[in-house]
Amino acid sequence: MKNLILIAPFVMITTMAMAQDDIADMRANYNVGQSVTVTGIVTNGPELGAIRYIQDETAGVAIYPGQNWNNQNFTPQAGDLITVSGVISEFANLLEVGPTITAMELVSSGNLLPEPIILEPNDLNETYEGMLVQINNAIFSDGGSVFGSSTYNFTSGDQQSLIYVPSASPLLGQLIPLGEVDIIGVLSQFSFDNPDVGYQVLPRTMADFVSDNAVNFTTGIVQENMSTSGFTLSWGTDIPSSTGVLYGLTPNLGEVQAITESVIEHTVTLEGLESGMPYYAAVFSVAGEDTIMSTIRTYTTISESSGTMRVYFNRAVDTTYSTGVNAVSLFSATADTIVSYIDRAQNTLDIAVYNNNNGPIVQAINNALDRGVVVRYIAEGQNANTALASLDASIPVLEREDATSSGMHNKFIIVDAEQVDSSWVLTGSTNFTSNNLFSDPNNMVIIQDQALARAYTIEFNEMWGGAMAQPNLSASRFGEFKINNTPEKFIIDGKNVELYFSPSDNTTNAIEKAIQSTDYDLDFALLLITNNILADAIAGEVSIFVTPRGIVESTSIDGSDFDFLESEGVTMISHENVPGQLHHKYAIIDHSQPLSDPMVITGSHNWSSSAESVNDENTLIIHDATVANLYYQEFMALYNGIVSSVEATDMSDFLMYPNPAQDEVTLQFDSQHALPGMISIIDLQGKEIYSQNFSSFEGQNRMRLHTGNLPEGVYVVNISSDRGMINERLVVVR
Repeated sequence: MKNLILIAPFVMITTMAMAQDDIADMRANYNVGQSVTVTGIVTNGPELGAIRYIQDETAGVAIYPGQNWNNQNFTPQAGDLITVSGVISEFANLLEVGPTITAMELVSSGNLLPEPIILEPNDLNETYEGMLVQINNAIFSDGGSVFGSSTYNFTSGDQQSLIYVPSASPLLGQLIPLGEVDIIGVLSQFSFDNPDVGYQVLPRTMADFVSDNAVNFTTGIVQENMSTSGFTLSWGTDIPSSTGVLYGLTPNLGEVQAITESVIEHTVTLEGLESGMPYYAAVFSVAGEDTIMSTIRTYTTISESSGTMRVYFNRAVDTTYSTGVNAVSLFSATADTIVSYIDRAQNTLDIAVYNNNNGPIVQAINNALDRGVVVRYIAEGQNANTALASLDASIPVLEREDATSSGMHNKFIIVDAEQVDSSWVLTGSTNFTSNNLFSDPNNMVIIQDQALARAYTIEFNEMWGGAMAQPNLSASRFGEFKINNTPEKFIIDGKNVELYFSPSDNTTNAIEKAIQSTDYDLDFALLLITNNILADAIAGEVSIFVTPRGIVESTSIDGSDFDFLESEGVTMISHENVPGQLHHKYAIIDHSQPLSDPMVITGSHNWSSSAESVNDENTLIIHDATVANLYYQEFMALYNGIVSSVEATDMSDFLMYPNPAQDEVTLQFDSQHALPGMISIIDLQGKEIYSQNFSSFEGQNRMRLHTGNLPEGVYVVNISSDRGMINERLVVVR
């Protein structure tokens, strides 16, 4: 073991006792849990959060103190030469020294940083983890948007990788480069399973994006003046330049619309386009001999479809809050409604659903195949998907198998995307499982619009590996490997609608932006909220004019922002101990003010980091006062049901015996006074075979149900009160 080591840029120092020869020695010859001493130059400051990366002439490594540096004698800054003693650990396959740090010495400050190592995306591996790297000629798929805390895909040549922007980054809110740039950053890793994947570059500031172009974009590209036959694209440049748009029906483009006038504010109108059609386009600006071109993005024209938009809930709503259109509760008819839209398919049927154990839905899919419909199905491979055992064997099913979280978490159906009058999209929070369909509060949105159906089809095809009938595994892309290739802006029956797919489309930033538009009302119902960016956005809306209200199911899980929001003045209601898992992922903004752009955020996207960076998700933001009020009717049923149950005598629990049952089963409540409501028996296919209003039982704590006429099997006994409280039990009939 040496006592002296050479540290770039050529600084000779004496190491602490028991020091490793160098960082490469530590990485190669010491294991997690062992104590080490390493020396190197710090290559980042607080822009990456608490973590610091150090590098010597041999390698780099992360230094992690925990949440902050308060327990150390100083906070390292970029350019500091430091010696650190601590215990090796590993998080998501990133090798770190810490959070157990036993000693730290500041040797010198103001040192030049190591020169970044120039690599190609395919070269990013463990050899360079923790070091400054540079990828040249990179193009972002999200170019023209703004940075949020998320991952962002880029290509360099024919290779692809990604960067990660943490929540402390000064990049937040800055323009994602539209043209070709060189990317500099620290190479990190985030992968819980496979130690050979998950490498991502961490840029520190906008100076880490280097362009040698004489002309550069200064704004994102804005789509305006949408019609059934065209739209305009507008953007800005830093110096006067001529301008144009390359566009076409495929990423190969092929058409051009150019303007020779030299300006810094550019607007190009594309005309003569097909209605409801996605168009790929890249804008360019030319100054002298220098040309800068944007990323290829996808835009759509307005369709000629009806734009019919239907919203459904599977649990109680409160129509006393209606402003003219009453919300619809489907209860046991939820599965039947899904079946009815599958039955509409005459040409194509694409389904991407996280989990499915519903027999009638699968039978409807089989029936579609029998009448000649081309059927394709994508599922999450970690789930049982028990009903798919009954799917016709000739229907191709693609399962995502590599998920580290929920994986393929979508719940959408696309019907006849190429038919202007019969194309439908069904989406929302509802999995095709007994609990999600019948007892867990969920919502569905069903929209007749060809432009939207075609956009969902692009996303489906990306996961499927192409537009063919059978999946192409070699081209299939899930999770972080997807790119932002779908339109985001739609006008459907006069309503502005936004569409985002995760993790490629920076969904968290879109939700954050919507929350920050709040002027009067902000209400949300969520399975969970662990995404600090969204929690901060909600807390930021608290004022004398706005008191946000939230209902959250999982309030005590690790990382929950429930207590934080409550401490910030948000009215928070826990659904954790209420029967039926609240499975929504929606927010309602400014429902009470039609002139203040009321909107609803809904879809499959939980408000978590996994939904943003790992899972396949879809999110709609619907700008419409009527839709906002429909969701508000359901929100108030949930809200009032929970609040009133705090002091009310209710049926939050009951005994059921005997079980298994033969001729009858007895239900016995803790309360002597059952609340007004309904009792029903539902078979495992979701069919309601018995229902009765039990207000006639008031004053008693016991009721008997006759089961002698039921076929042998397993049934759900479902109790729902007018106050929104729900409980259920399984009963076996023999």
